[in-house]
Amino acid sequence: MQLQLDENYRVNTDKYNFILERNEEVLELGTKKPTGVFKYKHVGYYNNLSILLKRYTNEVMRDQGESAVHDLIDRLNSLGNHIERVVKKSNIVFVPKEKATNE
Repeated sequence: MQLQLDENYRVNTDKYNFILERNEEVLELGTKKPTGVFKYKHVGYYNNLSILLKRYTNEVMRDQGESAVHDLIDRLNSLGNHIERVVKKSNIVFVPKEKATNE
């Protein structure tokens, strides 16, 4: 499964994990000059999609660099709405932890 969260982040999966990836510009070795080439790099591996989405929210908030509390709250609300739209569009169903372990 591959789920594009936004232009910079996506979710990939392997047999055991959900993988959060960020699209980053490749830097030239030694000089660290931008090459103009972009590649997805792993941010982290998660056994739970909900935890991955929390990390995604933290990464986006950190990328924004906003410091005013009301700006952070507005951005969190906006991200929550964005995640809901992506999840609905991709037909992802979340199963409550209690139900998943009882079956």
